[in-house]
Amino acid sequence: MLSEWGLSLPELARLELYVEPHNVASRRTAESVGYRREGLMRSWQAIGGIRRDMDMYSLLPGDRRVGPCASPPGT
Repeated sequence: MLSEWGLSLPELARLELYVEPHNVASRRTAESVGYRREGLMRSWQAIGGIRRDMDMYSLLPGDRRVGPCASPPGT
């Protein structure tokens, strides 16, 4: 629901989400609501003082939602 709201704001053209590559549950959740993986961001974020790789996902206004937040067809 938060992603749907964010994309309804005219000043936001896209949403980005960063997930550690080994975090399968978060990757599946992102993909289930329509986020698409764009690539690996090497040494992207410091977590606990250690630089970590992150998979970067994006969601655009026209992307098809397939999860529980999906809008019904034709809406």
